[in-house]
Amino acid sequence: MSDWVSSNLDSLLTTVFLIVMITIFGYAVGRIRILNISLDLSGIFIVAIFFGILVSYFPVLKLSGTTVVLYDITVKSNLDFLSSVGTVLFVSAISVSSGETLSYCCNSKKVQCVITGILMSTVPILIGFILLHNRSTETSTLLGIICGAMTSTPALSSVKDLPGIRLEDATAGYGIAYLFGVIGAVVFVQFLIPKNHDYNHLSSKNTTIRNCTNYAHTLFFFTGVMLIGMLIGSLHIPNTNITLGSSGGILLIGMLAGYAKEKDVIKVTITQEVLVLIRTLGLIFFFIGSGITGGLNFIHCIKLEYFVIGTIMTLSSMIAGYFFTKYFLKFSTVDSLSMICGGMTSTPSIGVLTNQVNGHLDLSLYGITYAISMFSLVLLTRAIYYLS
Repeated sequence: MSDWVSSNLDSLLTTVFLIVMITIFGYAVGRIRILNISLDLSGIFIVAIFFGILVSYFPVLKLSGTTVVLYDITVKSNLDFLSSVGTVLFVSAISVSSGETLSYCCNSKKVQCVITGILMSTVPILIGFILLHNRSTETSTLLGIICGAMTSTPALSSVKDLPGIRLEDATAGYGIAYLFGVIGAVVFVQFLIPKNHDYNHLSSKNTTIRNCTNYAHTLFFFTGVMLIGMLIGSLHIPNTNITLGSSGGILLIGMLAGYAKEKDVIKVTITQEVLVLIRTLGLIFFFIGSGITGGLNFIHCIKLEYFVIGTIMTLSSMIAGYFFTKYFLKFSTVDSLSMICGGMTSTPSIGVLTNQVNGHLDLSLYGITYAISMFSLVLLTRAIYYLS
């Protein structure tokens, strides 16, 4: 029996099989709730990092005379491709959703959300710029820490396109800061809003989901967003050597396309289910491809100072956002936290906030701040890279 198992082990442990197993185990980890906090799909990223750590020590297994290759140049190529596909799918879906959200509320609130998103994304960038200027932290790792502290996958996707960036170090830095970024935002919400808090806002936007009857149009729409976005992202900004990169280009075109679709300039109807499916598949692919790669150098990269830097960035951004929205813009605590969740690009925290209150949240505040913070992080991480 053991001979039969060993003879078939090599054909069983393929890259596809390992991806499926990481997805299953990661989803299970993400479902675990501790103090009403769960990692959700981020559990896949955590499991992928641990698998990357494992294969860094055991890239090849020898069992009963059978050699099983867990990681080599071919597997690395497959993972890079998976990560790239995930990036394109995830960024296109999230950017279209963000573009739709831009039409949801009045102009004054849009301006306030824009300012809040820029403020919250600028705080960790300034901290990062100071550290880069002093040469106290390696560039790839620090950019990853910034993205992780703000829980921004699109920003990390953009960082990996930069010339000379070590994806392993950037992903490791992202993983070090990401965990506190997620948990910190959730705890921040729970600390400021008690359970069953009364909130009486009623959204003025009719969010009735329309049925999509033509999936060919949907496929054509997203293909166009991806292709045009990658084309725009490859172009240099005039008189500079700076490009938006594929993620930044798709993000820009996707937001414009989503806004145009919501204004009926583009005649296509896309259900929320389709957007969630594309976003989820993209996120899973990206987490697995980048997580395993990041796990390879995770042990070598992990330092207490990196965790401290990420924690400072996360807390500084949330505190700055809270004081600005609560005491300067005079928003209610709930609305301030909605904008902070958006500024942190944190889906788990807005989910917790929704569960904490009795009533309907003004999700347009979250959506617009999310979109602006996400886009700002993509641009600003590239800016400090070229300025450093």
